[in-house]
Amino acid sequence: MSEAILRFENVSVAYESQGGVAAKQVLRNVSFTIAPGESFGIAGETGAGKSTLARAAAALESLKTGRIFVGDQCIAAAQQGEALGGAALRKLRPRFQILFQDPGSCLSPRMTVGSIVAEGALAHRLWQKSESRLRVAALLEQMNLSPKMASRFINELSGGERRRVAFARVYAVEPRLLILDEPTAGLDPQILEDFLALVSSASAIRHTSLLVISHDLLALKRLTGTMAIMRQGEFVEMGTTAEVFSQPQCAYAKALIEAGAGDVAWIADGDARGPGILDE
Repeated sequence: MSEAILRFENVSVAYESQGGVAAKQVLRNVSFTIAPGESFGIAGETGAGKSTLARAAAALESLKTGRIFVGDQCIAAAQQGEALGGAALRKLRPRFQILFQDPGSCLSPRMTVGSIVAEGALAHRLWQKSESRLRVAALLEQMNLSPKMASRFINELSGGERRRVAFARVYAVEPRLLILDEPTAGLDPQILEDFLALVSSASAIRHTSLLVISHDLLALKRLTGTMAIMRQGEFVEMGTTAEVFSQPQCAYAKALIEAGAGDVAWIADGDARGPGILDE
């Protein structure tokens, strides 16, 4: 059996409330694994803990309980000294990358597209500087962008083009795991299908595992083979994506899937809520 690319072991995360009087538990004993090449999706309403889970998977959160592994390396742990830190964690980071809801906001307006795409690969010494121009051009083509775009600046690009540049930058370091937080947010419906196909094919070619967090059920259905539904920091449903869509077991999951037949409105606790309620 292949070693899991990502493994959560009884992970809990809590935030101190204002004034430090009490702690709000955001994740509660979450456990799951993602196998090599597997795509795992997560849906849930606002405040369910989805974005906190994404940040925890990227070693950007402190844990109250549990451990998180990328391969055989512990990247986060509640027990001090168990997880990698400092230079050791930085060295491992190319193996797991995260793209936030607005990836374009993380791209420097003072750098050309070519410099942005090559930056991580050069910093981690995965590319030689002499080959970066050709490798940037190849990546841009794979993202359905013209290689000539390498000399342009981010503020000259559309939102969809910026997102593709962000993907090219991430794929340049050849991650084994890619964490996507609301990857389709803000995309025009006319280009959504092409974008989903691009992410799917690019990840399949590289055998990259995906952790996809989205309110867009179409995106989860297209990109993932396994999924979970979160509520109040816990998984209330988990299985293959086909099973969760066709035979949801809990009432909360059934409400989501039924509502998703429309424009991804959310129904929970007897309330009908509009699209976007799942955004965190």
